Amino acid sequence: MNSATTTILPKLLRAIYWFDEGLRQTQQRMGQTPVSRAQAMLLINIALGERRPVRLARALGVTKQAVSLMLSDLQAAGRISIVPDPADARASLVEFSPSGAQELGVIFDTLQALEAHLAEVIGSDRMAVLRAALDMEWGPPPTFVPADGSSHSTSLETSGSDADTSFDPGERRRPPRVGRPPKP
Repeated sequence: MNSATTTILPKLLRAIYWFDEGLRQTQQRMGQTPVSRAQAMLLINIALGERRPVRLARALGVTKQAVSLMLSDLQAAGRISIVPDPADARASLVEFSPSGAQELGVIFDTLQALEAHLAEVIGSDRMAVLRAALDMEWGPPPTFVPADGSSHSTSLETSGSDADTSFDPGERRRPPRVGRPPKP
């Protein structure tokens, strides 16, 4: 697959990995133990305001058990606390511990510095266009089907009444704007 025919998703993943590696290297240099990439995605969702483990699992597309294991590791490392949900005795909520909140501030400062570096590399005009495109509301993701019904066709059209209309934007959190996370 050459870069002229590669879809945008692998390029977006490469960009996420670039940011993740820069963050991990900075954390190591500062004497912090970097989290795994999966834990970083979990922490970003928590920073965006999702505090229920079951919804974190749904947002990440993993099982509740996988999220429970990651949360347990993050709690043991002192980055988060898991507390009972006062609104639902059967549920729990995730929040940043004081040291986790402080570390999160350093993470967002690092991401801001990485964005500034990226703007120097690609140019501030391209960075502005990239930011504008990512800040736009894209609407619910459409479902596509091959035009001729085969599994080999590259001619696609959006499906009509079979489209999944259950998309809830609240379930998929937007990537954080670089800067400080919202206060809990």
